Amino acid sequence: MKRVSYIIGIVSCLLIFIGSMFKVQHWPGAAILLVAGILTFILIFLPVALIHHYNTTAEKKNFWLHVVTFLTGLVVFASALFKILHWPGAGFMLLFSIPFPFIVFLPVFIYTSRKNNTSIREYSYILMLLLFYALTASLLSLNVSKNVIDEGILSLRQCSNIEQNSILSSQVILAEAKTSDKPMSAEIKKFHASSEMLSSSLTKMIKVIATSVNSNNELAIDSDGKIDFSIIHSLDVIVSGEQLFYTGREGSDLKNKINEYKNLLLSAGSIRNTPTAELIQKLLDTSGKGELSWEAANFGRFHLVWLLNSMANLKCNIRICEAETLEALL
Repeated sequence: MKRVSYIIGIVSCLLIFIGSMFKVQHWPGAAILLVAGILTFILIFLPVALIHHYNTTAEKKNFWLHVVTFLTGLVVFASALFKILHWPGAGFMLLFSIPFPFIVFLPVFIYTSRKNNTSIREYSYILMLLLFYALTASLLSLNVSKNVIDEGILSLRQCSNIEQNSILSSQVILAEAKTSDKPMSAEIKKFHASSEMLSSSLTKMIKVIATSVNSNNELAIDSDGKIDFSIIHSLDVIVSGEQLFYTGREGSDLKNKINEYKNLLLSAGSIRNTPTAELIQKLLDTSGKGELSWEAANFGRFHLVWLLNSMANLKCNIRICEAETLEALL
């Protein structure tokens, strides 16, 4: 059994190491390797190693210490797996697992060590191991690096700038349409009104998503959907936007509104079979990508900063389509 435990331990460690390397490089297959490695370690290696150690111990002492050691390993590694792969409940599991070794394993270890006259050296090893675990778990709880947050914020600001430029272009065309008696003036005003309504719906969705993570985020988003990054909270939290997308009337109707808006723009006779029509079809496409639905591709499980990016990018696309359509009509 000793040889078997060595082989299983080496295999599980290799799987975890390779899976971690794949995860860092964002290569495909990382999740499979990590799941296989960690499950092999906690469900096969730990029980085999602990059973072997218990059976080879004189008088088979410290039964409960072996049981608690297995439970501690199970809780610690399972929570780490959930956190690394961003599975639902990961935050709660990590919160539960951080104090678990200190309030469950350590008291049992101290009690059994006093009965067995364990040396101070073994105490020191255990305490250093627990300290190392606490520090590692704290770093793991950070979720995402500062660079990822900064890139998300930069992308959001770029979307906002493009959106504002498109709005200014549309306003110039609207000003010209007000002083013109051309037939397309009424059509231009109708398209602009539709853009305003859809943009307002998206702003509401942005607030719903942001406040679902932290209620104080409502103060960071103004009536136009602009985000004050100095006061917004929890940009690194993983959010399932696809679930939020179907929560409430606004979310469930958004896709239909986008399709209706796209068809309205394409109904303008003067832009049919033109590059403007192709641009509208591309920017407002809701057909999905491959096996992923449009909702999953744009509003799946992302960090809040990137989920807000998807919404802001959609608003930006709507304003671009509006500006291009109005320019083509004028």
